[in-house]
Amino acid sequence: MSENSHDRVAILIAAVGALLGLAAFVPIVDGYFASDDWLLLYYYGRVPVWDLSRHFSTDVIWFFRPLQALQFSALFQLFGFDPVPYNLALFLGHAVVCILLFELTRTVSRDCRLAAVSVWVFSFQWAWVDILLWKSNTNTLQWAGFSLMACLGLARDLRSPSRLWRWVTWLAAGVACLSKEMAVNMPFLFGAVWCGVRLPEVRREQIQEHLREAARRVAPAIGLSVAYGIFHLGVVRDVYDVVPKDYSLSPAAEWPAHLGKVFQHLFFPFDDIPAVQGTPGAGFALGLLQALPLVLCLVAVRTRSPLLVMGTLWICASVLPALLLRSFHVSRFYYVPAMGAAWVLSAAWESMRRVAATSGRERWWGVAGAACLVVWGVANGVVRQSVVAAERPGSDTARSAFGALAASRASLPAAPLIVLTNAPPGFFASGIGIREMVRLALGSDAAEGVLQGQAVPEVRLAGLRSIPDVFVLNLADRPPSLRRVAAPTRAGK
Repeated sequence: MSENSHDRVAILIAAVGALLGLAAFVPIVDGYFASDDWLLLYYYGRVPVWDLSRHFSTDVIWFFRPLQALQFSALFQLFGFDPVPYNLALFLGHAVVCILLFELTRTVSRDCRLAAVSVWVFSFQWAWVDILLWKSNTNTLQWAGFSLMACLGLARDLRSPSRLWRWVTWLAAGVACLSKEMAVNMPFLFGAVWCGVRLPEVRREQIQEHLREAARRVAPAIGLSVAYGIFHLGVVRDVYDVVPKDYSLSPAAEWPAHLGKVFQHLFFPFDDIPAVQGTPGAGFALGLLQALPLVLCLVAVRTRSPLLVMGTLWICASVLPALLLRSFHVSRFYYVPAMGAAWVLSAAWESMRRVAATSGRERWWGVAGAACLVVWGVANGVVRQSVVAAERPGSDTARSAFGALAASRASLPAAPLIVLTNAPPGFFASGIGIREMVRLALGSDAAEGVLQGQAVPEVRLAGLRSIPDVFVLNLADRPPSLRRVAAPTRAGK
């Protein structure tokens, strides 16, 4: 088989893997809005797309993410409260990320087969499952896409210097800063890519020359990140005070354990499953996995495998600065690091294939390698499917609650307090988005909404208790029933 034929087969395998990975989310393609989604619909969706002064305003909801604001504005203006286009936009964004991942892997490794394996492994990982479940995670897809584009430009420029790829690199890096604050780690991602391309070529007598080149490549990204950090900390102002955000730093002594947890979860993404946690010896085995960062770094230096080097450094780089937070172990933070894990596993697959080739058993290894990919996909797919299925009750409840409130709009006063009761587990667990959902459903910027039994910040509680028109929305009824409450103070309990 010719090299072009091998490449076409590899591209086909990558495409099939990406599509099969997306297939798990088809049952929830009509999944309704949840939590943060309602904030984006309320504060940005209703703003016309052309009102750039609002989308690029430094008075923000939590973070400066104008690209996310623009996307929600465009989708809301076109499709309103129909969730399908929002979900399809997530799927499309993920597909673009897979294409860029394939191209970056092929550029660094110079091997289409490794690019296909990387896409396959990445597509089936369930550690990042929330990315395609919540519409608000579009910012992570945007950040991932533009970061990969910037890194692809850098890798292509390193392989074959070109002013065009240099422009692509810095334009994509700049746009990434408009997608998500995690873009401040761009210098570290560039360093990982540079090491993946250059480290296999480095000779002892050329170390200083290569280090100067690395500094030249990374220095502008450092300047960009510093400028963005100053802008975000000094100029951007969070104006959302309904639910306090909790992005507190953890003690520095815990950061190495956090990194170990990240590697453990990426390479054995079943550690959060109760059945696994209850298995004898599981705690000891999972503890050993936390040594993976050190082990992989040593092996990467020893072997100089491009994907192993880049993958190991990429994981460490892409979890910053989220790694420093108490709440670092969240599904959305694993999306970009999962690419590094895919590269590491692809490098392991390639090493074993070479060993098999030297012993004359390459054909058998091909069958075994394909079987491993299938097992990996099935194991992750089963877990992912259970997570996706668990989203359905909350999605259906949100849809029925919104519909019931919208249907009652004409009969309600202008500024009521709606208390949601008998919600399923996990429904608006953080309290974020309830007020915004109620306001959108009723078409009133003066309406309020809370979930019964959920703590309410003291600064907001006094105002809620002063509202005379209090209604209870019973989510256990089908459809949810709405009734007036005799004693308004019950809303604060």
